[in-house]
Amino acid sequence: AQEAAALYRRLAQANPQAFEPDLATSLNNLAAFLAALGRREEALAAAQEAANLYRRLARANPQAFLPDLATSLNNLAVLLADLGRREEALEVAQEAAALYRRLAQANPQAFEPDLARSLGTLGTVLLGLGRAQEAAGAFAEAAHTLLPHARALPQAFGSLLAALVRDYLQACQAAGIAPEDDLMQEVASILEPRVPPALTRMAPLLLAVAAVARGQGDEALKARVREALEGMQQTQDGQALATALQRLLKGQRDPQALTVGLHLDETDALALALALAAATTDEGWQALVALVQGIDG
Repeated sequence: AQEAAALYRRLAQANPQAFEPDLATSLNNLAAFLAALGRREEALAAAQEAANLYRRLARANPQAFLPDLATSLNNLAVLLADLGRREEALEVAQEAAALYRRLAQANPQAFEPDLARSLGTLGTVLLGLGRAQEAAGAFAEAAHTLLPHARALPQAFGSLLAALVRDYLQACQAAGIAPEDDLMQEVASILEPRVPPALTRMAPLLLAVAAVARGQGDEALKARVREALEGMQQTQDGQALATALQRLLKGQRDPQALTVGLHLDETDALALALALAAATTDEGWQALVALVQGIDG
């Protein structure tokens, strides 16, 4: 990737009009490789250069290069946020979302999924800045934007929708607001066939944990939940989730405090988000009840 960028830089110096687009693309690729290697400062420099090139190209030919500029800015926002430069990341993420919004208005089929991704990036940056209510709004808009695409092609867009909703639930919890009931029901109808088998198996336990956390369980249920979580803690795969769920039972409701010091995989993170939403909101409770009833049915 470094060699390709160096070659395109030489070519672009000789013929900017012909090769600057290729140079910008190669710099974006280089930034991705460097970020994957943990060389984030170098990745940021490459991403900034790519964004500057695309900005100049888009100024001269918006129709051809605005999508590339939006993508480049979204990548740049992620790198800035990873380096803790969240205020700069916010400004860049807002610009990327605004560009994708324009593109999606002109061509929804082509650009609404990209708009949803950029709104997800914006929500993540806002949440990192402690602006949880604004983050929830960004995640909700992203999910609403993606819904028709996920409904038509769940295999292509279901994973993105699930990630957006997971982050939306966390932002709602941090902001102390209830998730949108209509949105959650629509998402459930799309994602239910895609629920991971491991999560399906855990659903009854998650519902029991949520019931105890809501003060609805009798002593027998509390004992069964305690025994189940103690058993999970004895296994390597279940230890982190069991610890997070025990914190939930002890009254902890802050998503970050629930997971501090723990490494949860995607399935465990979704399981915890479901249990937390069910413990704290009626909508979340109804969604988890529906999942368990679907299994029993």
